[in-house]
Amino acid sequence: MRRTRRFSLTALFAALAMVSLAATVSASSMRWGGEVWGAFNTHTMGDWNDAIDQANASGSNFDNIRSGFSFGVGPTMIVNNQWQFGAHYERLNAKSSEDASIQQKLSPSANSFGVSGMYLFPSKGMAAFGLGLSLDFTNLSGNLEASGTELKIEGSGVGGQLLGSARYAFSPMFSGNLTAGYRLANIDIDTVGGASTAGSTLNSEDYSGVVVRAGLSLSQPSSK
Repeated sequence: MRRTRRFSLTALFAALAMVSLAATVSASSMRWGGEVWGAFNTHTMGDWNDAIDQANASGSNFDNIRSGFSFGVGPTMIVNNQWQFGAHYERLNAKSSEDASIQQKLSPSANSFGVSGMYLFPSKGMAAFGLGLSLDFTNLSGNLEASGTELKIEGSGVGGQLLGSARYAFSPMFSGNLTAGYRLANIDIDTVGGASTAGSTLNSEDYSGVVVRAGLSLSQPSSK
């Protein structure tokens, strides 16, 4: 698909830029590490919630989908104690919505892969702050269960996040992170149960919303 090729090219340019940056700085100015986190997210889910409202108006009893949890992990590289670059995987699990009386359940979820950059404000203490953004490619992986039949939801698209982070160093290698921001990820739905959604009102699965996450970082100690 064109959007997949556009993302692939963007990710390639981002990777080449990181390699070029790594080649221009000395090894002593780079610190490698990694992050792991869990997050609470709000989600828009406009098309699904519209469909839920229509079903409820006809007598169903589904809950609207407004939030969910996620977890993520990825490697990082800190340059000159000022810039952090990274790649990541994040699993998005929106809250499911079910009407047991008619044996139907919607379980939205997605896999997100991305690259990120963050500016770290100068700090001489144990606490540090940063502002950053990421570019993400998201692939839908949820399903719709109806009377014992599981219909796979498929689609993909590009999104991003704008984040502010506060971290506290427990040791030269380990830090705790608290991050908040906003995600833009209105992902196109291509098929549900193998049937195209083109021409219907079910066009996208919108994960856009507020992000609040807590995590841990591991990195090489600073040479300074």
